Formats: sequence, C-alpha cells, structure tokens
Amino acid sequence: MVVLIAMLAGVREGTALVALFGANAATILFGLIMERVNLGREAVLWRPFVYGCIVGTVPWMAIALQIAVSQPETSDVPGFVIAIFVTLLILFNSRRAGGKLTGSPEPRFGGPGERLPATAGSVG
Repeated sequence: MVVLIAMLAGVREGTALVALFGANAATILFGLIMERVNLGREAVLWRPFVYGCIVGTVPWMAIALQIAVSQPETSDVPGFVIAIFVTLLILFNSRRAGGKLTGSPEPRFGGPGERLPATAGSVG
C-alpha cells in the first residue's frame, strides 16, 4: 500500500520503490519480532518496536518529500493522494503513539500453537 501511495505521489524510480517496499517489510518484521520476543514475558522489551518505528518512518518521509517537491512545480499529485497520505500518516502514527503511551504492546491474536478467536477472520 505504501508503494502504491508513493507511485501515486510521483515516485517513479524502480530502485526507490524497492527500497520503500523493503523498509515497509522491515517494519512488519520488527512487529513480528516484538510479538515473538515478548511472548510469555512479564516486562515488555520495546527495542523491536522502536526499531520498527524508525524504519517505518522512512517511506513516509520519502512520500512527503516527493509531494513537497512535486506540488509547487507541476501540481502533479492529485488531491485525493494528499488526503490519503495525511489520513494514513495520522492513523498509523496515532496507533504507534497510543501503544507506547499506554505501555501495552501491539494486540496479540495468538502465539505459536494457539488458536485464533472464533471471530478473527471468520466469514460465517
């Protein structure tokens, strides 16, 4: 999704898109590491969370830079792309801040060998 938003914002270089994809994937993997490391622990280890937030900021900075550079020159970026960018930026970062401020890790939906709740992903 971040790569598609970057493409709509005007990022056209294949290497830049691959780098944004890699940074986004690394953020997700840091979240997985946090889940695995804190499984069954009393004290939460926040290091993977912090690293994930740092790495996850890179795609957003790249998209913001692209919007800032292309907006005054050619006005290439459609208004809905800017609205999507601002909305997702606020929502994603408020979730990160909320988890950090409350002192609770990301919600856990089941560890290795545990069953998911009946409502998670069920169709009917």
